[in-house]
Amino acid sequence: MTLSAPPPVTGGSAAEGDVMSGVTTIEVQGITLVRARPQGDDSAAHVTELEEALAALHERSGAPVVVDLGSRVLSGPRLAVVLQNASDALGMLGHSFAVVSSHEETRLSLRNDYAIAVFESLDQATGDVSAAKHRD
Repeated sequence: MTLSAPPPVTGGSAAEGDVMSGVTTIEVQGITLVRARPQGDDSAAHVTELEEALAALHERSGAPVVVDLGSRVLSGPRLAVVLQNASDALGMLGHSFAVVSSHEETRLSLRNDYAIAVFESLDQATGDVSAAKHRD
């Protein structure tokens, strides 16, 4: 599955032009793609921004969500808890939830410690949540 996304809409709480405004939310083929690509060095602030963006998605019942972390390493344990909480909460609303990370340690930690579905590529993850959406 190849994705062609429209221009991103900035999400989170950072002001426009802020160096940490690295969270964007994009609607792609019925899947909400949350890109978490920090542009600054303050990963704690960036995780807070990601948490706020994921919390806002709770109102969109049933929409599959893919969080793309890329290769950037954010603050590990706190990020994992944020993602697990979002996965649990969105799952209860009928969302499919997946995380994409090309950083091996992040993938292993999330899979082993938090039982979150983590993929190496966006195509894999979006294919998985699309299949889950059609099974329901």
